[in-house]
Amino acid sequence: MRDPELILELLRDMANVPDGTVTMPLYYGASEQERKIRHHVDLLADAGHAEWIGEHRDVVRITNEGYDILNAIEQNEELKNRFIDRFKRGMPYIPNTLDIVKKAAEFFGSTG
Repeated sequence: MRDPELILELLRDMANVPDGTVTMPLYYGASEQERKIRHHVDLLADAGHAEWIGEHRDVVRITNEGYDILNAIEQNEELKNRFIDRFKRGMPYIPNTLDIVKKAAEFFGSTG
């Protein structure tokens, strides 16, 4: 099961270090919690918010999109609540591309 709070925690962990990376070695006999964390990093990678960069999938890096979603959620409690609610209702994690384009147009201003 996806855990939106864990996803946000992982993004924060990566964002809070200078190079945006966290080492996540996988050991034989990993605990259930360690496996859950790695699975959620895979979900972040699926969404384009993080990527595995270690030779053995042992280092994860936050992407620019990861920073964007984390910044948006951290600055707006309502958006954070909607993000978590989407998970609880089984809705897709990856945001709608059209919404991203609209937000970019609002941010940079319309030229038309």
